[in-house]
Amino acid sequence: MAREIPVAEHMEKQLAAGRKVIANDSQSRALFAQLKSECPDVDEDAIVRSFATPGFGTKNVEAAVVATVRQKQFNAANPRPPFKDIYDHLLPSKLAKQVREDPEFRAQFATLLSEIEGERERDGGINDEEMRREIQDALK
Repeated sequence: MAREIPVAEHMEKQLAAGRKVIANDSQSRALFAQLKSECPDVDEDAIVRSFATPGFGTKNVEAAVVATVRQKQFNAANPRPPFKDIYDHLLPSKLAKQVREDPEFRAQFATLLSEIEGERERDGGINDEEMRREIQDALK
């Protein structure tokens, strides 16, 4: 059975391999410099790790490294909105917290959703706004 490598050790090996590729090839150094200037929000070590790819130096692999680093720049410049679960999506924040923390409330909420959806299924379903209104009416 293969030895499981800790993440930190794997990251260090990738970093060392990427540095080696960059140090041994002038084209790789130029590409590294270009990516570093084009992608200022990407950590330098992350760029270096991208060079630790088997077969680096071939056209397709270089393109993959460029795409990887540019994707990381895009993600850094365009963070995702915070995750909203169904409780945050359909309930006021205080009530969402209570429902999330209490198993009995969660069961009641699930039953309420099932009932509302069952009633509206005959009419072709329900959109989120109507669902929120129905829930608010049920809570009164």
